[in-house]
Amino acid sequence: MADIAIAIRTELLTEATITAIVGQRIYCDAMPQTATLPAIEMTIVSDVPEMQLSDITGLTQARIELLCIADRRTTARALAQAIRTCGIATIKGLYTSVWIRGVAIGESYDTVILPTDGTDERRYQTAVHLLVAYMEQ
Repeated sequence: MADIAIAIRTELLTEATITAIVGQRIYCDAMPQTATLPAIEMTIVSDVPEMQLSDITGLTQARIELLCIADRRTTARALAQAIRTCGIATIKGLYTSVWIRGVAIGESYDTVILPTDGTDERRYQTAVHLLVAYMEQ
């Protein structure tokens, strides 16, 4: 089965504007608690196959949430802006055995994670959603 998250992660790791901020710290599904910040946590929010009357078409639309996590709001927002402007919306073709048909940038929002350990160290998140149309294998 095609893993769209790995394909998008691999493509993001080729973008110098993103790796200048996070290095290799782009995590699929869950970021380790001890991860160095800033980092990106990717989650597939939905994965909906396209249907025809007789069967599924093989085309799937995934909504992928990229959480840009940092210890400063400005860093989280700069990372989100780097994702939006790196050219990810222009990719089409074969990426790590996934045939990507198109990418659109969806909504974005900011949140603050308040500390629970008695410190004043907050974490800031800016989420960017990608809508990715790809072919199931």
